[in-house]
Amino acid sequence: MNQKGYSFIALATITVVFVYLINDYVFRSFEGVSLANLFFWGSFGATVILSPFFLSTKNSIQILKNELVNHGKLVLLVSVLTAIGGFLWFLAIAESGAGVIALLEKSNVVFVFLLGIFFLQERVSRKELFFLGITVLGIFLVSSLKGEASSLGVIAILISQFLYSMQSFLIKKYGSEINSFFFSYIRLILILIFTGVFLSIIGVIGFVPMEAFLIMSLSQVFGIFLYRYFYFEAHKFFPISKISFLMLAESILVLFGGYILFGDSITIQKIAGAIFILVGLGLFLKEQELLKK
Repeated sequence: MNQKGYSFIALATITVVFVYLINDYVFRSFEGVSLANLFFWGSFGATVILSPFFLSTKNSIQILKNELVNHGKLVLLVSVLTAIGGFLWFLAIAESGAGVIALLEKSNVVFVFLLGIFFLQERVSRKELFFLGITVLGIFLVSSLKGEASSLGVIAILISQFLYSMQSFLIKKYGSEINSFFFSYIRLILILIFTGVFLSIIGVIGFVPMEAFLIMSLSQVFGIFLYRYFYFEAHKFFPISKISFLMLAESILVLFGGYILFGDSITIQKIAGAIFILVGLGLFLKEQELLKK
């Protein structure tokens, strides 16, 4: 058993559940505050918190320089995808809540599969298509929940997951030699720069309440940095399909976390959608493993 790889999966799952719920809390508690500014100031706070750990020694600075030289194009492209995908993820949670979005987030498996077909010419079996059909049915059931899944939220999370799927695809294909710890820090700084420049250009940059700033800074430390570090490291031990399979529990934990913390409803349609999504993906990912043996 690859205990180190499984440890990264477990840490990634716990971290992303925490990020989902803490972001949902902020969006519910500070309605009317600009999501773009929450994203920017959270990234700024996270950078302030983490920078002393990366800029305090000559050795750390040299590792950062080496990472930029060796993987500059990759981290730049991944950062652009994350900046756009991350904001859309924020928007989706604000529109539809963490529980619903955590389920719809599993659409990333479908996108990764499609990217494999188009760019790696991977073959498709009838069973895989059938199991994906079950998953898509579940996504439809969840996305059509009245009063919970808004059209804007559904569109935002689907685009977000397509961008994150491209990121996973790039990391798996070109990032086997990256230093995930330093790579994630550089990515955080670039996201901060991209977001700040964009908000300044369109003239909507502004301050947010101090409490929201502090919570979002912590959220971004866990989300943009720690979660992605654990997730990138997991790619060194497992194929994307297995990572996705092992992290299926994430959406259920977020769903019940929303029920316990915020009193979110758990309807028959939501349960049915969750079952279709998780069972469909579980069977699909298992089928992929069998085909590769």
